[in-house]
Amino acid sequence: MPPKAAAGRRGKGSVTVGSTHPAKVAAAKKKADVASNAATRVSPKRGAKTAANDRITAQLSPHERVPIASVASEDAEINATVIVVS
Repeated sequence: MPPKAAAGRRGKGSVTVGSTHPAKVAAAKKKADVASNAATRVSPKRGAKTAANDRITAQLSPHERVPIASVASEDAEINATVIVVS
């Protein structure tokens, strides 16, 4: 069983290590790699983005508009039946 002083610290806060500690050196290297990769990221050309957006729009947009409601004339008969076509 660990001493009470060590048991009280377990899982709380962080531990400070020296600047040459392998974990600290690795973290600094990883942080530097991420920063350098962000600056060199190449974005696709605008034409490629527009073409991709046009293809997506063509796939998602219906070619025919289906009416969801219609306006009946004043003398039309009200019929509240529902017909299911199978």
